[in-house]
Amino acid sequence: KRDYQASLQELKTLSRQDQQITSAMQEVMKTEGVPSWNAETGEIEVGVEKSARHQVMPYDFKRPERVARDQLRAIETLHDVFARNLQTALSGQLRTIIDCKVASVDQLTFSEFINSLPNPTVFTVLSCDPLVGSFIFEINHIIAFPIYERLLGAGRASNVQPERPLSEVEWKVLQKIIDTALSIMKEVWTNIVSVDFKIRTRESNPQIMQIFSANEPVISVVLELAMGEHKGYLNICIPVMCIESVMEKI
Repeated sequence: KRDYQASLQELKTLSRQDQQITSAMQEVMKTEGVPSWNAETGEIEVGVEKSARHQVMPYDFKRPERVARDQLRAIETLHDVFARNLQTALSGQLRTIIDCKVASVDQLTFSEFINSLPNPTVFTVLSCDPLVGSFIFEINHIIAFPIYERLLGAGRASNVQPERPLSEVEWKVLQKIIDTALSIMKEVWTNIVSVDFKIRTRESNPQIMQIFSANEPVISVVLELAMGEHKGYLNICIPVMCIESVMEKI
């Protein structure tokens, strides 16, 4: 009788161990996507359970993200300061109320940035010594022409803006505004690196300025510029390759 009870107890122990092993194997097979047999339903199951350790995230190889979100926020904060200082400087220079604020900071490809710009526009390529490469500084013509008229002494700018490139005289007059902006840019970048921004070239049609490959990652900083009833955008393009050497400081 004792032998029978011992054998029965041993069988129960083996049964429990078998159930534990089977359960563990099923968990592994579900996690790894291996087919398993469900004893209750009599069906073969295939599936990968959702797990925090095995989350699949989408990745677009045409838009590689090389700048962390906290770095983008730091660049946005830097340009918030730039916008406030530019607002103050232009209000004094133009003797009227200017409103300037950051509208967005995004990571794009160079082709996406170029395609977002109007044509014609006020497009300048900047050298950025000691950094390698070039920044881009652009002012929409719908706000550039009212600023031009204000610089010439007009009390109120025209409501209709010409759809044409700037003349040589208009470029020279607006050069004062661009120089003011570049001087302020240099000041706000000093906390990261001392950069000497200078105009390398200028153009009215951004589509012909293919200075980087189409898929080159860039940071697009868009500022909204308003003077009375006239509103437009000021765009700054920062190629990621230009600031990689100082990225840990951002």
